[in-house]
Amino acid sequence: MMSVAAPLLEIDGLSVEFRSREGTVRAVDDVSLTLNAGEIVALVGESGSGKSVTSLAAMRLIPDPPGRIVGGRILLDGLNLASLDERAMRRVRGKDMAMIFQDPMSSLNPVLTVGQQIGEAIRLHEAGGDDAVRARIIDMLQIVRIPQADMRIDQYPHQLSGGMRQRIMIAMALSCRPRVLIADEPTTALDVTIQAQILALLRDLRERLGTAILLITHDLGVVAENADRVIVLYGGRKVEEAPVEALIQNPRHPYTRGLIGSMPHLDSVLTADTRARLVEIRGSVPPDAGSLPGCGFAARCDLADEHCRAHRPPLTEVGPGRRSACWKHDQLERAGT
Repeated sequence: MMSVAAPLLEIDGLSVEFRSREGTVRAVDDVSLTLNAGEIVALVGESGSGKSVTSLAAMRLIPDPPGRIVGGRILLDGLNLASLDERAMRRVRGKDMAMIFQDPMSSLNPVLTVGQQIGEAIRLHEAGGDDAVRARIIDMLQIVRIPQADMRIDQYPHQLSGGMRQRIMIAMALSCRPRVLIADEPTTALDVTIQAQILALLRDLRERLGTAILLITHDLGVVAENADRVIVLYGGRKVEEAPVEALIQNPRHPYTRGLIGSMPHLDSVLTADTRARLVEIRGSVPPDAGSLPGCGFAARCDLADEHCRAHRPPLTEVGPGRRSACWKHDQLERAGT
């Protein structure tokens, strides 16, 4: 009997809280996920759902104070990152795990050249003289398809386009060939042509280097084209998990169904099909969704009743590789998508 390889990254029961003058807010509540080598897993949800906090917690970058990890384990190839001190964690960041942040202009240092910023991680984690480091930086720029790499290496961020700056962020993250890459909204504020190029680059890196990618996004169109599996967060809780095709074709949680219903479809636009108009999810994510005793989505859900509002639904198996946290699985299935 063949053994199944253990996940490269496993987040088990992660909970993160933030303290403020108004009290303590649980931004992530008992979230678990796995990421295998060479796999792209998408973490999706509206703003405030806990996506970015989950990714920052995985990298041990939650600022304390005001935030702190209050529960769970973060296992990288069996090593519990949550138990490491900061000095040990610095040896992991960049080398074994790396992150692409949302806004490259605010993440890049404006007074350092591209080469200086990419070379920082290489010098920290790997041996080599200046010539070897420079050659490695140029190689990384070429991998992320930066033209005239030997010239761009000495330029500053403001001298580059938005798409090039995003590629620089990817080059920085990949400079030491990490096994896990966390991409937090990597195509935000880029035009559609550059978005497609960046996403194609991530897929290519997965194929060439075997990198495991956790893709943080709110765009289900991006998810459908790039991910292998999808995890949906709402109010800091995991509400659905499924292979990407199964989730897009047959969502098993009302929130996921609402997200998919709000996506524009080209065929309905071309045919002016009024039956396929966008569906709005009424209201917004309540700030205390993660601390409610019942389902955090109940206030916005057409199927919710008093039982939903009073009791938190468990994550339940609803098909091969599929789980959903909803009391109305049968009713939702009968209603269709």
